[in-house]
Amino acid sequence: MGEPATPALSPDGKWIAYVGRDEQHPEVYLMAAAGGPARRMTWLGPDVLVRGWTPEGQILFVTTHGQPFFRNYRAFTLDVEGGLPEMLPYGQVNHLAFGPGKAKVIGRNTADPRAGNAIAAAPPGICGSTRPGAERSAACRNSPET
Repeated sequence: MGEPATPALSPDGKWIAYVGRDEQHPEVYLMAAAGGPARRMTWLGPDVLVRGWTPEGQILFVTTHGQPFFRNYRAFTLDVEGGLPEMLPYGQVNHLAFGPGKAKVIGRNTADPRAGNAIAAAPPGICGSTRPGAERSAACRNSPET
């Protein structure tokens, strides 16, 4: 059995999602927080990292599955009942956190210590950069959000 990594406790405290390497490559596993057997939730093959849970109680993870470049992660959600993962529409994502009012914080190059860029997003779009001196896109420069 492989050592579990990146565990995350569900908001209701009932589940623990984590990455297991029982068959060499990382996959998302789920187990009851009270104990018991773990259930394999994905069969993706490439790099996978559990990043937490959505406010709706779905597993949040990032993976390089289907991506042409190394460490080009995309964010996915997965229901605790199983099924197919659903890709979120945020492009390259290494870390993702949810805040009040459907706000999101997206970390794109968080694995690169030189980059240090994360963007804060609030509906209806994704605008504003927390990286000092970062150039905002043309769509965001005129946005009423920022």
